[in-house]
Amino acid sequence: MNGSIYLSKNGSIYLSGMGVEEKELRTANRRAKAVRARRLFCQLAVKKLRYYGAEVARYLGMTTPAVNRSANSKELPEIKNYI
Repeated sequence: MNGSIYLSKNGSIYLSGMGVEEKELRTANRRAKAVRARRLFCQLAVKKLRYYGAEVARYLGMTTPAVNRSANSKELPEIKNYI
């Protein structure tokens, strides 16, 4: 699975290749695929792209501590497909 990170004109970023739509990524959906995609998104945005946790939290509709916990959790193996 090869994925891509897209940066839109308004500055928001989103993933392709995870099987999750941007709308689903940004809602409080608890489906396992969406949860994993949000975790991967947090790890990429905070750790690799150096976004602040608060910026990512606002974009995803999550709290800053939740984003930072996701970003600092065990790195997902799929991350290698995006970097």
